[in-house]
Amino acid sequence: MTSRKSTLADIEARAATIEREVGEHVADRGRLAVVQAPPGSGKTWLLLKTVAKVFGIGRRVAIATQTNAQADDICRRMARDHPKVLVYRFASGQNMPVDLGPSVIWATETGKLPTGKCVVVATTAKWALVNIPG
Repeated sequence: MTSRKSTLADIEARAATIEREVGEHVADRGRLAVVQAPPGSGKTWLLLKTVAKVFGIGRRVAIATQTNAQADDICRRMARDHPKVLVYRFASGQNMPVDLGPSVIWATETGKLPTGKCVVVATTAKWALVNIPG
C-alpha cells in the first residue's frame, strides 16, 4: 500500500512540475510547447489551464489541432471551464457548430482575427494556409 501511495505522490509531483514548466515557458514567450503523453493523461486539461493563465497576462495564444472535432472540443471546454477567455475558432467557410459556447467567436477571415489578447484555435491545415501578422 505504501508503494502505491508513493507512486501516486510521485506522479502528482511530476504533473505539478510539468504544469509549472509549461506555464513558465509559455508565459516567458516560448513560441512552441509540445507535451507528449498517452491518451487520457490530461494534456487537454494542461493546455486549457496554461492558456487561461497566459491569456490572463495579456498574451495572444494560437492552438493547432489535427482535426476540426478536436478544435471544436477545445473551444467547448475552454468556454465551459474558462468563460472569461476570449476564444476565436478560426475555420474555413463551414458553418459554426451551435454548441461551442458564448465566449467563442467563429472567424473565417484572417483579417478578422485580433492582434491582441485572445486565443485562436484552428487545425494545422488551416494554420498552414495563412500568414498571421505579429
